[in-house]
Amino acid sequence: VQRVFAYHGAEHKSISALEANAVLEPAAVQKFGTAHPRCGTAFLLQSMLTSTVVYAIVGKRTPLGRIGTRVALVPLVAGISFEVLQFNAQHLDSRVVRFLNAPGMLLQRLTTRQPTDDQVEVALQALQGAMAMDAEDA
Repeated sequence: VQRVFAYHGAEHKSISALEANAVLEPAAVQKFGTAHPRCGTAFLLQSMLTSTVVYAIVGKRTPLGRIGTRVALVPLVAGISFEVLQFNAQHLDSRVVRFLNAPGMLLQRLTTRQPTDDQVEVALQALQGAMAMDAEDA
């Protein structure tokens, strides 16, 4: 599991380097941190918080009604969570946003580790492959 967490850290470092227009080579990428504001782990945490609020607004239902409303509202919860994550990532200079982002960033301490250079190379290959696929679709 520690190796998977190191690859997760390598992924974050690679994306951070790309966003900073840094050279996409292991030595340059290693200078970046393993936490990233738009991480899927942070998204899951945001989704749990959002679902708590949304389902509280919906109120109590019968067991069958509860299942139905929860399934029906999954796209709403996911959409709100995604938009909150995107907004927060674009406003990291705000102290309030950094405070609100802190739980997701702290959670990433559990799900990322410092990668080795060869793990960063794998993440860079994956990133370049994804960018090539994206270019083909454009």
